[in-house]
Amino acid sequence: MNDLEKRKTPNDKLTIKIKTGKYMLSPKSFNYIMLKTKKGEGSIKMPQLTARQDALVDFIFSRLNEKVERVGDKEIMTHKEFSIVLSNLDTLPVDFIPIVFETTEVRKELCNKRYTDKQIISDLEILRREPIKASAVKVWAEEDCKYEEKINWVGSICSDIIDKETTKIGDKTVHKLCVFIGLITGLIWRNDILRKRYCLFPNDKKSLKRCYYRLPKPAQKIFRYISLWKSTNLRLWQFCDILNWSQTENPSVYKGRIENCLNVLEEARFIKGWARMEDTKSLSTRWKIWGIKTPERI
Repeated sequence: MNDLEKRKTPNDKLTIKIKTGKYMLSPKSFNYIMLKTKKGEGSIKMPQLTARQDALVDFIFSRLNEKVERVGDKEIMTHKEFSIVLSNLDTLPVDFIPIVFETTEVRKELCNKRYTDKQIISDLEILRREPIKASAVKVWAEEDCKYEEKINWVGSICSDIIDKETTKIGDKTVHKLCVFIGLITGLIWRNDILRKRYCLFPNDKKSLKRCYYRLPKPAQKIFRYISLWKSTNLRLWQFCDILNWSQTENPSVYKGRIENCLNVLEEARFIKGWARMEDTKSLSTRWKIWGIKTPERI
């Protein structure tokens, strides 16, 4: 083993894998907040997106990653910088320029030939229209008093979308899309990219069985969340959160569906195994999942 090999870090390994073109990047900040607390509260409220729309988010994030890496500005936004960015717009990083791509690229990278131009544009409009609501509270004490500062933010994943259509007479129309990422979303994602805080989802185009985006939609939603850990425990109400299922129906209706998804993930080798925990029932029925294919072990 030479000195260069000895110095390789987990981040180096991730970089090598990304360059193979067999993985799509997915932002951990986006995947982690899919789940609410048991009482339903949370500092961030996300829109209920479909698995297909989640995949489109991955595509946009991957394209942002390419731009950030080329810019060469490696500074992470600090908490202080983040809180004052709206009043100091001239401090914004230079990489907040639009993501430009054609609809054919989306279909190719997401292993989905049936994803039509109309559906892609419609899903982008949802990412622009559906709000993300977040709040942050800071409490501190000074000599004269104790203070509390609260910042509320309402934004979206995309801010503007431009669709340029070019039609060759007698041939297909080509859609070239120009997508601007929302300001706060962009800042969060930029930090994800610089810290390499993302999941890698297999999208090997030579083997569709190895493409995460070919899994059944509910299985995609489940793996998107559990990919954050090597092993985890989830209750039935948490699966309902992840899959946007109502919790008003009889819980037994959902147990078989969840276990079918876990079987799919196990057969596709995205997880090594799972088991339903004994002495758990109703919405608190719990499953243990292990051997999850985290980025370092794909």
